[in-house]
Amino acid sequence: MAAKNNVEAPIHEPMLIAGKRVDGPARIEVRNPARPDDLVGTVVRGSPEHVDQAVAAAKAAQPAWAARTFVERADLLTAALARLETDIERRAAVFVRENGKPLAEARGELISVPKRQQMALAYAAELDDGRTLKAPHGRTFVLNRPYGVVVSIVPWNSPVVLAFTQVVAALLAGNCVVLKPPETCPLALIRSVTMFAEALPPGTINIVTGLPEEIGDALTTHPDVGKIGFTGSIPSAPHHGECRPDD
Repeated sequence: MAAKNNVEAPIHEPMLIAGKRVDGPARIEVRNPARPDDLVGTVVRGSPEHVDQAVAAAKAAQPAWAARTFVERADLLTAALARLETDIERRAAVFVRENGKPLAEARGELISVPKRQQMALAYAAELDDGRTLKAPHGRTFVLNRPYGVVVSIVPWNSPVVLAFTQVVAALLAGNCVVLKPPETCPLALIRSVTMFAEALPPGTINIVTGLPEEIGDALTTHPDVGKIGFTGSIPSAPHHGECRPDD
């Protein structure tokens, strides 16, 4: 139901942890950058404790996910991506309001995600086969092994396409994922990833929302995280931008 002046009523998107929608009392407002008085919606202001829960869920789900072959994972991911071919207009309308993209660009980003990622998944059989390299003595086999838990942190400018580029690659490789959407533009992305996750085992992909200064270190320095996919600002980096010698 529309609010006054033809502005849509605000929506709320909870987090996703271990296959369950997780809410909380603290909220982050998401406003239209072109009309700051337009409240597009809200997300949970997550905490380091939520990060711990999401990482634990990903860690618990990862061994069974990694036990599948690349082709088996690709088949499941392809079916999950097909879900994103629906609900495009509603998600695009939200995307325009929270991000500022023209409708055609927002719609195009959402439409492109399943098409791009399904092309990448077509290489799964080659990954199952591995590679054999020539060596001076004997043979060298190259096989692929997952990192375990991967954290994905994406920016506001093209969050849906950037998130799925990181997430699908990590999942295909046998990892499980904790995703942090941009706090200024999370709504269309959360809806898209939740639709995708509904077709996968619980905990395979988890979503934690929050402010970088409050959950950035918890995400990027967590001892159970094996890999980080990151595009964003300095407050989201390890130790607020300080590089460690062992990174």
